[in-house]
Amino acid sequence: MRISSLLKVLLSGFALITPLADSHAQLTLTSAGSNAGFGLSTVVTGFAPNGNIGPLGVVINPNGKLLTFNYGNQTFYQFNDVDNQTISSNISTVVPGHDVRAMTVSGSTLFEANWNAGSIERLNNDGSLISTLATGISTPHGLTTDPSDGNLWVTTLNSGTILKINATNGAVMKTISSGNADGISISKDGSTIYGAIENFVKGFDTTTGAQTFSVGVTGVDGTAIGSGSINGYLFANTNFGESSPYSLGNNSQINTSSWFAQNMTVVPGQPVSQGVKDFLAREP
Repeated sequence: MRISSLLKVLLSGFALITPLADSHAQLTLTSAGSNAGFGLSTVVTGFAPNGNIGPLGVVINPNGKLLTFNYGNQTFYQFNDVDNQTISSNISTVVPGHDVRAMTVSGSTLFEANWNAGSIERLNNDGSLISTLATGISTPHGLTTDPSDGNLWVTTLNSGTILKINATNGAVMKTISSGNADGISISKDGSTIYGAIENFVKGFDTTTGAQTFSVGVTGVDGTAIGSGSINGYLFANTNFGESSPYSLGNNSQINTSSWFAQNMTVVPGQPVSQGVKDFLAREP
């Protein structure tokens, strides 16, 4: 697995990644992260920040390119999805004239949360505007796609709700009273929406709106759902340059120190582990 970081984008952690000094500077992968099979790479450097804020959103667009919005100069940048680029490696730039807080892809369409206008908009792959989908959304901040039907979920940071928006006509399909939510993610079956909400990660049933999950995370800013070998875990990153995994089964932070570490214990008279078998069968 690969954790890619745009310089100034904080996906770092006390469980998987830690900042060496300034939490907005160099990141280092912990031994727990390495044991879990993660890698850490830098995709693009050279963004001009505004204070300590640089790129706010990043998405792989329908063309398979990486698109990010840099808060520092209010500009969309499009890149190839490869490591070790500089900002001058960009394929295109677009200045939209407003503040973008999040992006998501549904089918072959790219969407953005327009903070200034209180709207969700359809975009071309380079970030230029196609059309407005929905208006009247107070401080739209987090945005994700429902995998069960392709519609959108958006947080209203200062209004205490998470809204489900029809991706075709912009109608509000569902309103969940959540508290002031920042970044969001959704389960693979679309049954639970998770939000970074006032020092907690909370989960809500997307049908009933009932809260089903809660774990305290000081300074939480964003969430992500694990897949593959880390299926069943939710990852939360904070404004302090940290990130940790949490079990979706028991609402608890996970100790990742032994993730995927080989069991090399040998007990006389007992079958040996696969790790020992692999060691004994290694090439000379």
